[in-house]
Amino acid sequence: MEAEESSGQHVALRLETRLVRGKKDEAVAFKWTNDPNAPAVTLREEDVLENYPLTYRKLTDALRRRYKDFSENRRYHKLRKEIEKENKYCLVRLLDPSNEKGVKKRLYNPNIFQEFDKHYTKRKKS
Repeated sequence: MEAEESSGQHVALRLETRLVRGKKDEAVAFKWTNDPNAPAVTLREEDVLENYPLTYRKLTDALRRRYKDFSENRRYHKLRKEIEKENKYCLVRLLDPSNEKGVKKRLYNPNIFQEFDKHYTKRKKS
């Protein structure tokens, strides 16, 4: 027993949970929430960029290729701003996190296309 106590071995345990889209029955549904009593989940920089890979320009260019009746006009900007209110589609990040009044950058999740599909006509695949 004394030998075990003085062995000097230490063990570190690290558990990681990843959010991965799944269609299987065992997949767990979740919702974005501002509820302070909800379980906390931390997103790392890699997770953010993996789940929100689209910048404003990449989103707009993709929409232009996807829809035949798309135009970067007031209608688009009004619709985009409404959709941006949902955290599951848009994440607003400060370029300098230590400056809350600093420049913000919006990153978009590809699921945002499903919302735009309701308002624009998709191009036919050739």
